[in-house]
Amino acid sequence: TPTPTPAPVSTNGGFLYMRLGITPQVSYLPSGFYSAWNLTQNSYAGGNAKALSLNMGSSQMYNTLTYGPIPANSKMGLAQFVSAPLTSQGTIPAGNWRIGFGGYFKNGNLYPYNGAAALYLYSSSGTYKQTIISLTNVGGSRSCSSNYENNMETDTASGSSFTPSAGDYLVLEVGMANTCGYAIGSSSNTQTYTFYSDGSQPAGTDNSSCTQANYNAAGQILPPWGTSLYFSLSQ
Repeated sequence: TPTPTPAPVSTNGGFLYMRLGITPQVSYLPSGFYSAWNLTQNSYAGGNAKALSLNMGSSQMYNTLTYGPIPANSKMGLAQFVSAPLTSQGTIPAGNWRIGFGGYFKNGNLYPYNGAAALYLYSSSGTYKQTIISLTNVGGSRSCSSNYENNMETDTASGSSFTPSAGDYLVLEVGMANTCGYAIGSSSNTQTYTFYSDGSQPAGTDNSSCTQANYNAAGQILPPWGTSLYFSLSQ
């Protein structure tokens, strides 16, 4: 008896979640970041990319990258998230996506920073097909102290329309940006960026803060209002 083909899984107009704790279920991962991030050492990308899931997590995870020096107005790629394979479906309309995640930039000099993200469509063979959201800031610029967790959120990330073929998948890249007009830090004065995901609470209003002890940010992306995406499986 043939194994029945599972019914497509829909977002039902809801979020996709960034999951550092889940391995993507695609045959061919991207070769690495597509966006022009300035710094990417020790990030989750390419063969080490993580899942963009229909399912929210329950326990906080994080990725921390330490740099020094950081060039002026540079962007640090922290993680790449890969969705389950999409089904063949109609055109997903252009519109504003909502992106939110938590993190913090640890240093002692109140340097300004903000989140950053980009979204792409890849083929089942792991090759780039289309830019949906060009690398853009997530939330406004904010300053930081030595221990200051912060939500980075935007609901105006402009996305292009796209038409998925069966097996295509989404690739979400996230990171942070140094919005100083000058380089900061040095090899002896490093700057640390931390990205949070897998928690049970959606990232809140941009620039809202909380303490590390009770932080439990999910990290999520929402397609244009009322849009559903269909996948061949839920990961």
